[in-house]
Amino acid sequence: MARFVGFLRGINVGGRNKLSMKRLIQIFHDCGAQAVATYIQSGNVRFSASNQAESVLVARRVERQLAEEDHVESLVVLRTPRAIQGLIETHPFVADEEDERFVSVGFFSKTPSADAVARLDKDRSPPDRFVVRRADLFLHTPQGMGRSKLTVGYFDVQLGVVTTVRNLKTLRAIVALEG
Repeated sequence: MARFVGFLRGINVGGRNKLSMKRLIQIFHDCGAQAVATYIQSGNVRFSASNQAESVLVARRVERQLAEEDHVESLVVLRTPRAIQGLIETHPFVADEEDERFVSVGFFSKTPSADAVARLDKDRSPPDRFVVRRADLFLHTPQGMGRSKLTVGYFDVQLGVVTTVRNLKTLRAIVALEG
């Protein structure tokens, strides 16, 4: 069995897409996942599947079941715990010794085109900064995410992807989860 993390976009945010983690665990089990565990109430799920292809099938089944039975529209973006650990260790703001409370990682639903990435406005929200690496986004928002113009909506529209973001503390906890 291989371990995977599913990041669900928009679960229990702003009073929308309300879903208990007990229900989310049950849905993942129903859809073929094993050893399922969640972290906090915002759609972070660590689970086991036989391989990468099976994890993708589980994710698509979860999306369908959420929509059909719970009336929740949410995309499941997958990564491995090992990949997440690598992102934590190599985020581009490490060398700056930035306060990690203001560093987050975004996960794109697919790798955006190089042309779309090149068109992103680096000066959209000073003093905020971002770096795109393949299907991942690194954000440094020293005044907080709530004040930044570097929103998931901005990246979604500009890059033609779906984006979900987690801070480093959350990512470390997810990597450490046992299920």
